Amino acid sequence: MGDLDCEPFQTACKRKYPTDEPADDQAAMLSSLWEEYLADSSWYPFKMSMDPSGVAKASILTCKALSSIHRIQLIVAPVTPACTSHECMCTSHFSCPCNWIMFVLTIQQTIDEKDDKLKNLKDEYGVHVYNAMTTALLELNEYNPSGRYAILELWNFEQSRRASLKEGISALLKQFELQKRKRS
Repeated sequence: MGDLDCEPFQTACKRKYPTDEPADDQAAMLSSLWEEYLADSSWYPFKMSMDPSGVAKASILTCKALSSIHRIQLIVAPVTPACTSHECMCTSHFSCPCNWIMFVLTIQQTIDEKDDKLKNLKDEYGVHVYNAMTTALLELNEYNPSGRYAILELWNFEQSRRASLKEGISALLKQFELQKRKRS
C-alpha cells in the first residue's frame, strides 16, 4: 500500500514526448522524483476538515458517567440548568439532576487541491498522473502515516480491494498446482 503506479507516468510522457526512448526515460525520472516526494515527511499535502456530516456522535451523560470518562473531546454545559457548579461531578453523583452533552467531532484528512506540487503535476501531466499520486498519498497516510514508506498488502486485483488470507492461500495453492502440472 502506498506504492506509486508508474503506468500513468509512462502514458503521460509518451503523449508529451513523441519518440519512445526519451518518453520512457522521462517517465522513469518523473516517477522517481515523485517517489522521493512521497517519502519526504516534510511535504504534507493534506488538509484537515470536519466530517461533512458535522457531529458524528452526541450523547447525554449524567454526572456519574461524566466523572468516569477521562478523555472527552468537547463537552457543552449542562442540559438541565439545575446544577450550575462544576463541583457536582465530584460530590453528588447519584443525586445530581444535571445531564451533560458530549459531542465527539470527526476530523477528516483530505488531499489539499491547492498544494503547489500537486497542482503543477496535474496541469503538466494530466489527471491520471495526479490520481495515481493522490492514491499513493492517501494509502500511505492511511496505512503508515509516520513512516511514509510503502507497505506490502495482500491484494485482490480483480476486485480492487484487500484480499483475505484465505484468498491469498487459495491463489498460492492454484499457482503451486499449475507449476506442478507443468513439471509433470
